[in-house]
Amino acid sequence: MEGRGLMLLVEKDLHHRGYRKDEPGTLHLQPPTKPYTIIPDAVDNLIEVVRAKNGKVIFTENNQLEQFNHLALLLRY
Repeated sequence: MEGRGLMLLVEKDLHHRGYRKDEPGTLHLQPPTKPYTIIPDAVDNLIEVVRAKNGKVIFTENNQLEQFNHLALLLRY
């Protein structure tokens, strides 16, 4: 959210539901205590944020980033 993402590497078919509470910049992959908002595709939201902050998004083949939980973010600084 701070715009520090230079390059996001993400597997082309990766989708994951996410959960957001009122805490800014926080994303949960498992349901936290209620209340929370469901994000149907948190990966898509992440891609949009990186692009909006002038970051680059590179899609890889499936399982190519398995050791990084299927996505990786390189930071500007």
